[in-house]
Order: sequence, then structure tokens, then C-alpha cells
Amino acid sequence: MLLLLLLIIPLIVYLLYQQVVWWTFDCTCKRVKYIALATSVFNLFISLIIFILFDFSNNQFQFVQEYHQISSFDFYLGIDGLSIYFVILTTIIIPISLLSNWTSISENIRTYIIIIYY
Repeated sequence: MLLLLLLIIPLIVYLLYQQVVWWTFDCTCKRVKYIALATSVFNLFISLIIFILFDFSNNQFQFVQEYHQISSFDFYLGIDGLSIYFVILTTIIIPISLLSNWTSISENIRTYIIIIYY
């Protein structure tokens, strides 16, 4: 469930924010940046929890989730000893990249944040 949260949380936050912007027509640059930074830090905490709970003595996939209810494809999500470091690296780099470009990017901020996340 934790790996699925890493994938779904940015998407849910983006969709919720789009609904708020659609109904209130309030899209300030700082608000978008703060929401993106908060989401990335939350994902960093989730990945650190995954790293703490990871069993390095086992060489099998861990945190495995399989979904076969969809008839056209199967969904298999898991993490092994090598990919845990890539997950940690990705979730560390996203807040760093957002903070490093905090003042330099002043237009097309939403597009920049979408590109960073996906």
C-alpha cells in the first residue's frame, strides 16, 4: 500500500488542486509552489518509512501489490534491494529541485511542477 501511495498522492493532490482552482479561480504562484513542496516532502517521508521497513536480508520483492481484476492488463508493483535506492533518490531529488528553482521560475509554474513529478 505504501508504494501505491507514492504514486497516487501527487495525482490526488493535483486533481484536488485543479478542482479548487476551477471553483475559486485563485491560482497564485506561491500557493502552487507550497502545495508541490508539501506533497514532495510527504512523499519523502513515505519513502523513508518504506526504507526503514525494508528487509535487506531478503532478496525477494517486498511491498508487493498485485491486481488482476482489470481484464486487459495486470498491475504488479514491488520493490527490491536495488530499486529501494532509486525510490529514495527520486523522493530526495524532487524537493531539492523545487527549492533550488524557487525564485528562478516565475512563469509556467504549474507546467514545471507537473514535469518534475511525472
